Amino acid sequence: MSTEHVDLPGRGSAGSDADRALLAPAGLAILATFLAGMLDAIGFFQLNGLFVSFMSGNSTHLGMTLAEGDWSSAGVILGLVASFVLGAMSGALLFDAVSPGRRMRTILGGEFLLVLLALALVAGGRAGFGLGLVSFAMGWQNLVHRAVAGADIGRSFITGALFGLGHSIARALRGTGPIAAALAFGAAWFAFIAGATGGGLLVLHLGLTLSLIVAALVLGGMVFWAVVARI
Repeated sequence: MSTEHVDLPGRGSAGSDADRALLAPAGLAILATFLAGMLDAIGFFQLNGLFVSFMSGNSTHLGMTLAEGDWSSAGVILGLVASFVLGAMSGALLFDAVSPGRRMRTILGGEFLLVLLALALVAGGRAGFGLGLVSFAMGWQNLVHRAVAGADIGRSFITGALFGLGHSIARALRGTGPIAAALAFGAAWFAFIAGATGGGLLVLHLGLTLSLIVAALVLGGMVFWAVVARI
């Protein structure tokens, strides 16, 4: 599955329909990273240090729990990992079945419905299953990533963005790459941190249910934008 490329618009064409068409997928990819940070922070506080999208962190936790012989916690982590993988698999099947011009709004719309179902489970007292479904939805979300000025933006794992930031700065200093790539990677990292900060504040002060309502509203806004932009 190839990454769709988005070039940043030039100064002379600002405000044109073509520029808006280019900015929409780039903006949605940044918002996807923001949402990933928000949901990961919510999951972290509710799942005792586990995440709904950061599977590298969960995999590290899995190794530590196996070393300690904590089979119950290992089972929870394996459930989250399996949910994420199944989400990525089913999302990819849907992604490939939809025409290119409808993929982003289809994936985001499906993710929105999944988060609403997760919210219903949480409200019904099944918080664990609800957050597992959120992890499934995050597997879908990683399909909306875009290459913005050569930077892969929109995934829920941020380590690659930090490596890309350092690498693109080095290339810019040598004159072999655009500074725009470094700016895009930096924006992705900042968006993730902003989302994680917001998610942490929400869950600490408002609780899980209201936090997921806010996350669903953000996602609903993303769906609306994708529909209006026809992407």
